Amino acid sequence: MTDLTTCKTLLSFSTLLFACFTGACASSPRPEAASATAIRCEAGEKSYMALAGCEEVVGDLHIENSGATDLTELGGLRVVEGTLFISGNAELESLHGLERLHSAREVVIVNNPNLQDLNALNNLEHVERVSIAHNNRLQVISGMDRIEYLQTLMIMHNGVTRVSGFNGLVSAGDVAVAENAKLIYMNGMKQLSFVENLTLEHNPRLAPTPGMFSSLNYVAENLSVSGCPGVSEGDVLSKTTSIETASR
Repeated sequence: MTDLTTCKTLLSFSTLLFACFTGACASSPRPEAASATAIRCEAGEKSYMALAGCEEVVGDLHIENSGATDLTELGGLRVVEGTLFISGNAELESLHGLERLHSAREVVIVNNPNLQDLNALNNLEHVERVSIAHNNRLQVISGMDRIEYLQTLMIMHNGVTRVSGFNGLVSAGDVAVAENAKLIYMNGMKQLSFVENLTLEHNPRLAPTPGMFSSLNYVAENLSVSGCPGVSEGDVLSKTTSIETASR
């Protein structure tokens, strides 16, 4: 199978056109304008602990190989101007501390074996790419319902049984949900109307779920459903009224 970690992140003109048509481009994901009174910090090579009290981080914020069980020290954080990279934290159980996070260029949550939920990200609104992978104890992906537009959403190799979040997402470039051995229910993304590429691959327990992609009415380039014995392309598109799939 093609390595889905190489999913495209640049949207075609048709994606941007549809986003503007639906109004999503009016709130396209970008970091908030810097506040004159906010506490701004340069990330550099600093430990995330050194950024306690910061409201805006300039550059990428790496939280890697820490012994933290949560992220309480980042309770004031509102903006990450680069990538928020949370990886390899063996003891991390929750993202508590990120409840005020509103904006980031990209969020990558990978290889955190004891992470159990993403609820702290419920106020995240402006972001271009979200990747969630190799989090073995993460059973449910919920929340993040304020996000209206994404270039890329990737959910791979997790312990999830249910994806019920991203319910404010209207349009997206690439959405890939793959290699999630325990995934049964896909009842999130209720407002997703337009996607450039949608991939559901090797989720062997995935079942047709009432409301699955219930608002989807346009696939611009490619719909791929494989390695999901209980689900067909028809199940993904069955609730739509006007499917238009561009010729490849």
